[in-house]
Amino acid sequence: RMLSLLKFVSKTPMFREFRLLLKSLIATARSILGVGCVAISLIYMVSLVITGGALELCHASKGQDPEVDDLCNYFGTFTLSMSTLYQTSMSGLLWGPVWNLSVHLHWFYSALLLMYMTFSTVIMSNIFASFLFGLQIEISKKEKETAIQRELQDKEEFVK
Repeated sequence: RMLSLLKFVSKTPMFREFRLLLKSLIATARSILGVGCVAISLIYMVSLVITGGALELCHASKGQDPEVDDLCNYFGTFTLSMSTLYQTSMSGLLWGPVWNLSVHLHWFYSALLLMYMTFSTVIMSNIFASFLFGLQIEISKKEKETAIQRELQDKEEFVK
């Protein structure tokens, strides 16, 4: 029954917008999955490096400096580092206070955090938006070509 319903929807002209919307949603889900994999990989790699730098500082000054303790709350373990980077890139956590605490680390780790934030906010947003825009154009072209083919087939059937 579902297949006959899908065939009906795929051949009925009044469902053209619905088909276009459905194709767009499926293609968008694929692109979100791809961009998400890239983002998670980036978070993973940056978290590994920053956690390595923070661990040295956390073990060296346990309880001596409250700011270092706060830094350890953000980057003291690998999972905390991943959570912090994810939250800052998704605007769930302001990255200004995290940046202020990162000055206690070696300059390399602060620079890495700055590059990560720049990349995640500017470049990933642009990549995602341009990919979705291009995808929508491609889907609408395919739908237009399909509509033209259907019209040609209907014309041939009418002439016969």
